Amino acid sequence: MTTNANNIYLEENYKKAIDAEVQKKSQPLESAKQRKKQAQREIAGNETLKEKLNALNDASRELYGFRSPFTILRGAGEGVGEYFDVTANKSAERTAHTVEVKSTAQNQKFSSRPFPRSEMLPAGSFKVIVGGTEKKVSFRGGSLAAFQKFMEKELGDEMKCTLVQKDRENQVMVFDVLKAGIKNRFSIIEDPDGIMKSFDLFTARRNVFIEHTFSPTNTSLTQESRTNAPLFVNDTLVLGPQGKSSLALSRDVTVASGLVMNVFIAVRDLSKPAAAASGAASAAATNMENNTASGVLSFDRLTGVTFGDITLNAEPIIPYGEWALPKPPASNTNDVSTNMPGPPASNVAAASNTFDNGLIGVTYADTNGGTREVFFPITGATDKLQRYSIALDILPKDASVKKVIFNNNNADREVTYRSLVIENPRQAETVAKNSIQEAENARIVIDGVPVDSDKNEFENVVAGVTVRVKKKTDGPKTFTLEPDQELVVGKIVDFIKKYNAALTHLNNAVAIPPAEKDLSGIDDLKHSDLRDMATRFGVEFDDDTTDNELRRRIQLRGVFNGAFSINSLRQKMRDIVIVSYPTRFGESLSLLAQVGISSGKIGSKWDDVRSGYLAIEEKVFLEKLEKYVDGIGDLFGSDAEGNDGTIDNGVGFRMSDLVASYTKSRGIIDSSLALAKDKVKAEDLKITKEEELLGEFRKKREMDYGKMMSEMKKSQRMQRQFNMQQKNE
Repeated sequence: MTTNANNIYLEENYKKAIDAEVQKKSQPLESAKQRKKQAQREIAGNETLKEKLNALNDASRELYGFRSPFTILRGAGEGVGEYFDVTANKSAERTAHTVEVKSTAQNQKFSSRPFPRSEMLPAGSFKVIVGGTEKKVSFRGGSLAAFQKFMEKELGDEMKCTLVQKDRENQVMVFDVLKAGIKNRFSIIEDPDGIMKSFDLFTARRNVFIEHTFSPTNTSLTQESRTNAPLFVNDTLVLGPQGKSSLALSRDVTVASGLVMNVFIAVRDLSKPAAAASGAASAAATNMENNTASGVLSFDRLTGVTFGDITLNAEPIIPYGEWALPKPPASNTNDVSTNMPGPPASNVAAASNTFDNGLIGVTYADTNGGTREVFFPITGATDKLQRYSIALDILPKDASVKKVIFNNNNADREVTYRSLVIENPRQAETVAKNSIQEAENARIVIDGVPVDSDKNEFENVVAGVTVRVKKKTDGPKTFTLEPDQELVVGKIVDFIKKYNAALTHLNNAVAIPPAEKDLSGIDDLKHSDLRDMATRFGVEFDDDTTDNELRRRIQLRGVFNGAFSINSLRQKMRDIVIVSYPTRFGESLSLLAQVGISSGKIGSKWDDVRSGYLAIEEKVFLEKLEKYVDGIGDLFGSDAEGNDGTIDNGVGFRMSDLVASYTKSRGIIDSSLALAKDKVKAEDLKITKEEELLGEFRKKREMDYGKMMSEMKKSQRMQRQFNMQQKNE
């Protein structure tokens, strides 16, 4: 071997010797790294446990107390789901109700006149109200397309504007108000430059608040007397002696100058033998059989509300008699006016030779919040229907008319009513000329009481009850309030999932851990190899377990092995779901297993139940839920003492109470986390110190090697010089 080859050989072997010495000296460093790694696994194990227990705590608390799904009610019955949905909170009572959906809320939609493509709009400003918001905007003039972009920018949150090509030469602008309901309609307040006027949007019509024809299918009428239920004959209302009914208006009518109530009334004296021969239906109603007031709209449709005095291109206001109610034949109809309210009708039955003429009145609320009932005297009534025009503006200004009262406080009279209209002839309302869709409130009649809303949701129409309407019904629908079983099932299933997830982590964490060498290379394992390793170490997984989750479970296998507090938690959790609890049904319903929730069916093998996971026998559970929903609620949360109304027992309460002691701030898990983090810091210091010592040791050995090699090379040079001298001699 040459000198250079020999030197290289020595150098390589000396380096190996240094590495071996450093490796021997590095045992304390490796121990510190291993302890740090274990502390980091403890941190990961505790953080995962806290996450699982917090989720279990939340799911447990959802099953008792004010969050309990057992106290959340919803409607069930005819119409629910198809026509409307009903939900209720715990303040609602489990009773039956009737709902008739008269209309759903609609937004206003209308169009302009046709615009030639070449036509330009003038510049200027205008002020409008749309969606309940007042806006004043300025337009610099231009084409219809330019105006459309301008409106989208200025009013895009309240109204959508679209250009539609009507024909080759003309376009129209479609205005689509985004919010539904009458109060959100579009209205022009100021238009000094005539910009909006050029669109020819509106016309004027009579301001009619209420139009009503009497029909047995109209549930807005409420019988208030205990005798003589109202009859409906040929669109008339017939009240027998001592009969009284009220019509709740779908929306309040504010008293203003010119407000009148028009109604046809006839009175028949039952004490006269000739009149009595006509039977139960009134002669006046019979006389009107062929006199159909086809112009009158039913109570299902409301027209008119005062929201401005704009009369752009106004059309003439049509007189009352020609527009809404065709007058009955002169032979059996008179027209009478009355302007003064009479005294309240007496509650004492009138004598046969007297006549109580307080046949019609109203209930109104004044501006101070008081509610009053006022009747108007009807004079000159006969058995022929006569129209009475009653001035309502003698009531306090700005009072709100809420009901119309029909009252026959007579012992020997029959009163007939027809075609009720409340209007204000002195006011005109503006309506869209080219209406595509009228703004309309959603209107329902619940338990006989009309209610309206500018959205398809009615909150607290009955205490604690919310009705969400979908479409108009074909009549009243009956629903009952009962616990929301779908919600109950969802909450219980969620609890079981969170319980099983926490138990999976605990079962894995207290098991015997794999050897450290067995975990080497786990980060590089493929899907199938990872599952093989999990099976070998007894780590649980299913088809839905991701590779990352399974890798984490393997790495945390046995992280709490031998930890007393964690083993205790695991056992207490399993005890909570198998012990008995007091319920209103006694021993017949005191265990979760009795409602189909258990760790295994009766007779199951130990291997199938030892993990303690909960499962639901669906058929059994649904049968028990249908029959014992309140008892199942008791299983999850109840007042053990039964005297103070405080939840202090049940699966949900006890599980929440248990896991909260581990997860609360400065609780068991936080203490374990703090301890493990302190270990990591301590081991980091040891690792740093040991790495410095090893570095110094390696450096010293390398210096020794350098000196030795230097002496060797020096000796080799001297040997070569000596050999050269010998050769020269």
